[in-house]
Amino acid sequence: MCNPHLKPIRSGLVWLLLPLLYLAFACGSSREAVSVPLTGTVWLLENMPGQALEIAALFPGQKPYLRFEEDSGKVAGNSGCNGYSAPYRLEGSRLSFGPPDPATLMYCGEGERHFKNALQQIDRWGITPNGKLFLQQGDSLLLVFAPQAVDQPQ
Repeated sequence: MCNPHLKPIRSGLVWLLLPLLYLAFACGSSREAVSVPLTGTVWLLENMPGQALEIAALFPGQKPYLRFEEDSGKVAGNSGCNGYSAPYRLEGSRLSFGPPDPATLMYCGEGERHFKNALQQIDRWGITPNGKLFLQQGDSLLLVFAPQAVDQPQ
């Protein structure tokens, strides 16, 4: 016969395990990891975790995007409304950007300034199993990008 004092413990364990079981099945191994190369992929900015405003508010016209060019050792793209190009250095999970090359200088709002400042702080990178590129400074996540299937983001 069951001990009546254990019933609340067993009931509590069920409620504790239910969310874990949900996560195990919802995020389970039926999904395969996405393999996306860093170089040659167009990366569209998806998130700037340290910013109070949403990406759409920071970049009302066009989201920034980057493309790492292995042969030239440069990253090129758009920083919101101006072209962007800079040398980069990649060593394993370490990544740094050099000073940006000269570009057009249209005023694009504060989003572009925040984006360029974040790039200059980057020292680590990685790609998540679902194919997102993350750029960090130490343990702080600064920028998240999604790969684009086309050569130029919309």
